[in-house]
Amino acid sequence: KTTPNKSTVKKTKTSKKTISSKKQQKSAVRKTKKQASKAKTKANTLTKITEEELKELLKIKSESFQFMDIREILRGKSLDIYAYLRHLAGESGVCKITHNNLMKATGISRPTLFKQGSWLETLNLIEKHSVPGDHTGTSYTVRRLEEALPVSDMLIEQMDSHIETIGQENKN
Repeated sequence: KTTPNKSTVKKTKTSKKTISSKKQQKSAVRKTKKQASKAKTKANTLTKITEEELKELLKIKSESFQFMDIREILRGKSLDIYAYLRHLAGESGVCKITHNNLMKATGISRPTLFKQGSWLETLNLIEKHSVPGDHTGTSYTVRRLEEALPVSDMLIEQMDSHIETIGQENKN
């Protein structure tokens, strides 16, 4: 048996320190990226989307295109989901509802809820706040249409009318 000489022991300790240092650096980089991502997400939720960004999201190539119907922006069931959440949130802009109750109220499936909910988040119209282990529902911050998107008064009126219709349906 041979025993390691002093220089081998020093190299091993140095390489272990280097490996540990590299792991710490990688961990720090990952944390920084996560923090940047969270900050970017938070910044996106607080900024109003420009008309150019909206047209790009909707894949509209014409510069002269004018939105004439709210369904051109809130396609599919996203209109119903958004209107229902706005109805629930009222003036406070905050509401809480379970996925099952939201699906039942809007007549949609779970995949549709998540797909259209994601679209509403992309448009900065809603922000979801889920608490792990909390089974009483998801909290939503629901922004008014004009706070998040470059929309005309006509589109705001269409949206308000849709919300009012939902309110009347829920009274009956």
